[in-house]
Amino acid sequence: MRSIEESPINKLVIRATAFTTGGMFCDGYILGNIGIALGLAGPQLGMSNWMIGFIGAAALAGIFFGSPLAGWISDRYGRRRVFTVNLAILLTASIMQLFVTDSMQLAILRIIIGISIGAEYSIGAAYLSEVSPRKQRGALLGSLNAAWIVGFAGSYFIGALLRSMDVSWKFILASAAIPVTLVMIARIGAPESPRWLISKGKYGEADEIIRDHWGKEYGADILKNSNIEKRGFTSLFTKGYRQRTAFAGVFWCCQSLPLFALTIFLDRVLSILNVDDEIKGALLLNFLYIVGAAMGIYFLKAMPRRTMVIGSFAIMTALLLALSASDYLPGIAVMILFAAFVTIGHSATNLQYVYPSEIFPTEVRSSGVGVAAAISRIGAAVSTFLLPVALDQLGISATMIILAAVTLVGFTISVAWAPETKNLDLHAAASVPNREAKPEKHAVPTVNR
Repeated sequence: MRSIEESPINKLVIRATAFTTGGMFCDGYILGNIGIALGLAGPQLGMSNWMIGFIGAAALAGIFFGSPLAGWISDRYGRRRVFTVNLAILLTASIMQLFVTDSMQLAILRIIIGISIGAEYSIGAAYLSEVSPRKQRGALLGSLNAAWIVGFAGSYFIGALLRSMDVSWKFILASAAIPVTLVMIARIGAPESPRWLISKGKYGEADEIIRDHWGKEYGADILKNSNIEKRGFTSLFTKGYRQRTAFAGVFWCCQSLPLFALTIFLDRVLSILNVDDEIKGALLLNFLYIVGAAMGIYFLKAMPRRTMVIGSFAIMTALLLALSASDYLPGIAVMILFAAFVTIGHSATNLQYVYPSEIFPTEVRSSGVGVAAAISRIGAAVSTFLLPVALDQLGISATMIILAAVTLVGFTISVAWAPETKNLDLHAAASVPNREAKPEKHAVPTVNR
């Protein structure tokens, strides 16, 4: 028997990549188009800066609750059962935005949308990692973030086009229903993750799926012999895995906090940075998000994970400190620095779906990704909520210094805790060193056929 980790990319892997990246595209699109929509909805609904920040952060607050909850459900009841239901919720809430009449209704819908997006974060990456070949896993998981960025940047281009056509902000928000529907259709009939089935002792079902989609020379026995142990949600916070849980959440948070806030309010930031034509500048930067995502996929194949995460935080910190002196720099210099920041930053964010999916075992993989995503959304929500206020009351220089301090924390945590998982099979990547691990109780003995 051969392991599916050593197989070439097959039709199932291609399909799984398509519908998981499709889900990430929808998430990025939904989180991105709120920026342009709020610029139109704010005056119409009489929103204060505080309410604008609250609605901008509402979906992120929903992600905070949705990611770990859906991750726990997915680990307990299966990946396949959850990843279609959450899109149905997302579709319904997106369409309901057409009928909003006040800011509180919009805030509630954005929270519901965020819960569904959180489910997508925790389930999609776990599923794709569990069916991907070892050598291609990093690039395939990195493509999730690339798809998110394409959706995020694409929402700006589409939103700007719809705004130029005097289309209502309600339709700008509800336009997300189109890609969500397409992804829902693509997921119909997808098989369960063989690794998850094995973790639940369902060897026969796993073997049938593997033979149907990989071939007769592949089987569940090799994966089954990877010492499946009884682990629950709380094992993420026990000795051995709590450091990995903290690392996954903190590095993700330190990437998301500056990038998300600055890109959500990009027009306003560029105006304060004295960029002459902030609309053209924003269009260029959104294009660079996509360039950065493509670069990130290359970097995942070309360099170790640790080098990528540590080096990117160092560069981002330096660029943010340089931007804090924007009052003394010409507009073209500011634009170059900001362009370099978003390109490097969005390149490094490809690690957000790679590291958490690799460093947790199958029994709690979806939960681990969900907890990491929830921690990251704390930073993204806080920064999105407070950025408009910080820019008004502290100014651009102090705001950039604060953001640089955040990326410096990410650098420090990565130096101390980032493991190296490149080119390891998924079981080895998720295994903690013996010196860190606490002996697990109630191990399930392996059974050979």
